[in-house]
This record gives sequence, C-alpha cells and structure tokens, in this order.
Amino acid sequence: MADHPDPPTNPRPTNAPETSFASSPPAPPAPEPTDPLDAIDLLMDQGIARLTSIQNYRVTLDRQERVRDSLQPAETVVLNVRTEPFAVRLEWPDGPNRGREVLYSETECNGMMHIKLGKTLIPVPPMQLEPSSPLALSNSRHPITEAGLLHILTQTKTQVDRVRSGDPTLGNFTLEGPHVPDDFEVTCLEVLRTTPEGEFWRLVVDQSTSLPVLLEATAADGQLLERYHFLDIQTNLDELNTTDAFDPAVRFGRPITLPIDRLATAQPE
Repeated sequence: MADHPDPPTNPRPTNAPETSFASSPPAPPAPEPTDPLDAIDLLMDQGIARLTSIQNYRVTLDRQERVRDSLQPAETVVLNVRTEPFAVRLEWPDGPNRGREVLYSETECNGMMHIKLGKTLIPVPPMQLEPSSPLALSNSRHPITEAGLLHILTQTKTQVDRVRSGDPTLGNFTLEGPHVPDDFEVTCLEVLRTTPEGEFWRLVVDQSTSLPVLLEATAADGQLLERYHFLDIQTNLDELNTTDAFDPAVRFGRPITLPIDRLATAQPE
C-alpha cells in the first residue's frame, strides 16, 4: 500500500479570508505634493469638498474694502449662505448700518439683490438692485453673487491653474506653513501671491477645516485693497434650511416693483 503524506499541521479552514486586515500594517499616508502649486490645488480641493458637502453655513465677517480709491470704514457683517441652490443673506448687527439686510437667491429673488435699510429718519421701503449695477457696487469691490467662502477657494484654484499653464498676468504663488500666524489661535496654511503690478494677496486657511479664515490684499504702495476676516463658522443650521430663510417677501415684505437702479436712471422695466 502506498504511503500517504502526513496531513498538514493546523490546516487553513476553507472559509478563512485570504488576508487579515487586522494584522496587516496600515497603509502609508499619501505623499504630500512637492510642487507648491499642486499643494495649493489640493488645499483648495479639500475646502471645496467640505463646503459642497454641507447645506448651509453662517459666519461672522469683519471686512474693509477700498472702493474707487476710497477706503471704506471697517464693519462687521453676519454672512449666511445656502449652498444649493445658492443664496446669500447679509445682516448688519451693529454700527451705523444696524438693521440693514441684503438678500440674494438664485431661486427666490429673480436674479436681483433685495435690500432693506436699517433705521432711517424717513422710512425707506425695501429696494431691488441688479447685483452688478454701478449703484450696487458703489460701496463694494465685488457683487453679492461672489459672496462666501466657496468663491474664494474656486477663484484661487482657477488662478493656480492659469499660472500652471503659463499665464504671467497673475504673478507667483507660494505656500507657507503649517504654523500659527500672528493674531490667530489655530494652525493655518498661507497661500501668498504677488502680482506683476506689485499687489500682495494673502489667503489664510485653517488647516483643520481647509476653509479660509482671512483674505487680505494690499497694493504695491502698501495701501489696503480688501480684508475679510471670517470668524465663528456654524454649519447646517435648521433656520437656514427653511423656505423663508432667503425670501424677501417673507423677511421684509413685498419689494418695490421698480428696481431702484432703474428708478434712479429713469429706465423702464
């Protein structure tokens, strides 16, 4: 009779998995990009993904802008944003514009800004303005359609892509950090850009959230062009998820029929 081989010691069960993930070493982290433009691109993508994953947010905004060579007074505004469909509500909690409110929504506002002024000696009814009209931009460098954190990130990403493709008009980008900048309490990354005209742009991003906390720009002579400091962000608020949150008819009554910029220039509707 032919000899039979001895059975293997501790035979493998037929239903045993091929690999035990519990005993496998963890996968090494993905290498960080070595090219500064790639690293900035990745940082912007992380922030964009975070913002597009939430329904809405509210953030306190300390801002100051130079408009038509005149530096506007610094002010504090509460910025409310609905991600999709895009909507913005600006509120002035204090200061000379206390009680002022501006609404813009892709769905509720028919493409118009709706404005309720704060307390005035003579009551003024709510007004409508084209977001890009000269009157709407008389005290702001940017239309309300560009308000919010997402625009900052997507614009920076677009600029980086243009620089990578060889566009010389946008200047040079560098990335600094992570570190805790002066006047901040969190670890941040700083995206810095110097333009051919000598403007210096500084975007400070919270490393833990990949969201902007400061955007600041100065001219070649050191004059401030714009500064936006974002504080105390809150996300996915039930109040901003209601149908009334960005509806001017609900928040401050039916707006005037004739947009104020057309009224001022005697243009027909």
